[in-house]
Amino acid sequence: QVVVPPKVNAVLGKNVTLSCRVQVDTNLSLTQSSWERKLPTGWVTLAVYNPMFGISIPPDYERRLSFRSPSMHDATIVLEDVGFADIGIYTCKVATFPLGNTQASTTVSVIGNKRR
Repeated sequence: QVVVPPKVNAVLGKNVTLSCRVQVDTNLSLTQSSWERKLPTGWVTLAVYNPMFGISIPPDYERRLSFRSPSMHDATIVLEDVGFADIGIYTCKVATFPLGNTQASTTVSVIGNKRR
């Protein structure tokens, strides 16, 4: 089972944490976890964690996105310097053996900084 918050409010220019907890039974093994984002052109992969092969983050995101502490039970990511372009739906996907894929989505909203 994949657990994410249904909605996340981010503050413009700050960092936002997208938590993704993975509840895996003892007889299951996590093969991979990843985050994807829905864009008008389709789904884009933001980050992949594989216990054997490590972490992969595409060049577009590697400067401001990271896994907080990737493990079999945690696929939480941190997105830095949030902008209005980051608004949208993000999905945490988890692949397990032998059950296959499971996923959960969260909606990110961005609120402006109220400093004057």
